[in-house]
Amino acid sequence: MRLNLDCIRDILLCVESETGLHKYCIFYDISTMQSVSDCLEDDGGCSVCDYQEELLSRYENDELFYHVRYCIESGLLSHLKGRPTYQFVITDLTPKGHDFIENIRNDNIFNGVKSIASKVGSKSLDAVISIASNVVIELIRAQFLPR
Repeated sequence: MRLNLDCIRDILLCVESETGLHKYCIFYDISTMQSVSDCLEDDGGCSVCDYQEELLSRYENDELFYHVRYCIESGLLSHLKGRPTYQFVITDLTPKGHDFIENIRNDNIFNGVKSIASKVGSKSLDAVISIASNVVIELIRAQFLPR
């Protein structure tokens, strides 16, 4: 599956707004979940939360779940280990995830970062994180230049 930077950003923004010190963000792989007979018996059922429904209105289930897993494996999200394979319990953004989302929160900056990534021909997450950091550094420098 191709990396979808918009999906990654939307996941990070969702997790940022939905998690807290004692509040987790749970994502279900609906395709797998539907074939599981005793769905989260100990958690009282398996209903998809509103935030996942919102994301599913923009992304297919497989794309969304793939990108949640990708964010975890890339060190952008913290999660509880030992959960069923069709469920990710996200506890928070990692420091790397917080830094990245702060750098791409603004739509204009994010679109500029995607444009630069396309021009240089690299849309890997590491490249995009680096580009985003450099764009923000240049914007900061511009604030200190005399006018």
